[in-house]
Amino acid sequence: MLGSDSKRNILDSVRIATETNICEVVIVFNSKILRGNKSKKFRGVEFEAFENMGMLPLGVIEPDIRLTGEHFKKENNELKYFNKLEEKVCVLKITRDLIQK
Repeated sequence: MLGSDSKRNILDSVRIATETNICEVVIVFNSKILRGNKSKKFRGVEFEAFENMGMLPLGVIEPDIRLTGEHFKKENNELKYFNKLEEKVCVLKITRDLIQK
C-alpha cells in the first residue's frame, strides 16, 4: 500500500535479528523494539499501533540501534550458517504480491 511501513519494519526486524544480542520474542514496529509478551495492538491502521504494557520499549532503531539493556541476552552473538534447513521448518517467501493481498 502507498505509505505502508511494512518494508521498513521487515528491514528493521532483520537488523535486530542479525546485529543485536537480543534473545527473546520482540515486536519491531515503527522504529521501536517491544517485548513480545508485554505488547498489545491498540490500533489497526496507525503507525503507533502497538504499545508495551507497563514498560518502555527495549530500544529504538534510528540509523543505529539503541538498546536500553533490559532485554534477555544471547550468550554467544556469533552468527551460524547452515547448509540445509530443518525438515520441520516452513520457508515463507515474501513478495510484493503477497504483501499487497
